[in-house]
Amino acid sequence: MRFRRLAWLWPWRKLLITVVVLGAVGWRLGPDLANPELWGHSFEPIWLVVSGLFYLLGFGCAVAYWYRLLRGLDQQPTVPAAVRAYFLGLLGKYVPGKAWALLLRAGLVCGPRTHLGVATMTAFYEVITTMASGALIAAIVFGTLYHASGKAVRWHLRTFLFERHPPDNAVPEPHSLVVLSVVLLAILGVPLIPAVFNWIVHHMASLRRVLAQDNEQTGPPALPRLRWRFLAEGLIVTAGCWFLWALSLWAALRSMLGTAEPWTWQLWVRYTGIVGLAYVSGFVILIVPSGLGIREFLLVLLLVPELSPVVGPTSGHVRSTVVLGVLLLRVVWTVAELVIAAAVYALPGPTPAATRAELEREGEQV
Repeated sequence: MRFRRLAWLWPWRKLLITVVVLGAVGWRLGPDLANPELWGHSFEPIWLVVSGLFYLLGFGCAVAYWYRLLRGLDQQPTVPAAVRAYFLGLLGKYVPGKAWALLLRAGLVCGPRTHLGVATMTAFYEVITTMASGALIAAIVFGTLYHASGKAVRWHLRTFLFERHPPDNAVPEPHSLVVLSVVLLAILGVPLIPAVFNWIVHHMASLRRVLAQDNEQTGPPALPRLRWRFLAEGLIVTAGCWFLWALSLWAALRSMLGTAEPWTWQLWVRYTGIVGLAYVSGFVILIVPSGLGIREFLLVLLLVPELSPVVGPTSGHVRSTVVLGVLLLRVVWTVAELVIAAAVYALPGPTPAATRAELEREGEQV
């Protein structure tokens, strides 16, 4: 009873934590944006469009994997319905708590040929798999290329987090970045193990029946079990997300700077590791909507030494320029999500009546 009386406090606590996180990031990055020279930057619109296109193409890999999961578990959504549900569901991530996006996606795709429970289960599995592949790529990149690059002054991560004006060529030790990537991979990877995920799903379904004061005979049908091949396929397919999002990052910086680092395969891989670590870190902080602030902080941390030779070591505002570029990337990605959501809204999908019938059937079984 005591927990129920205090339950109303939880939304306010989430809001407080979000404000504290954003305030800390603002305190850390604020001085960089205070440089008046920054706001005279011009942008090349064509590169912003290219950045947005690469961002959406990256999501195409995730959509393809989710659709494959549904079909592999004997569900029969149409391709347009899956695409529509996925991109409309993305808008839910701007609400504190990442689960809203997944629940919205599952609700939009469920119908006579797609079970709501399976749609929800696969949506969770796809997202965690995508994030795990990003953490895995980051661990590999920072464990190899950054040791060999020799382009940055080693800087302890714990010092960097609290140093407001680090030198432009400072970057956390590769060892610290590898450790952070591996920790993120462990957090995401353990629930991905099919035996663990199946156990979690089974016990959540059992809890649902208990809360409904029902029994096994009249409860909802057992959800299908995932197998190892789904995980292996997911890590391979969703890796494409991160390589395409790295191209999106490069294009956004190219728009602002008018130039960029000379394009090489090694640069592409490094940018992929940077995007992976920053994005996954923001995802793991569940309370902050869409990783706001966390992602930008880590992108700045890792891009400053990358772009120092491009911006120019004598410019005196490398960090400020990178901060502006990272914020520009956030705007481009948000606009791209809104545009694609508007574009797919008219795609055919389960009718509201069919969706309501599926939800009612679920309710009756429980």
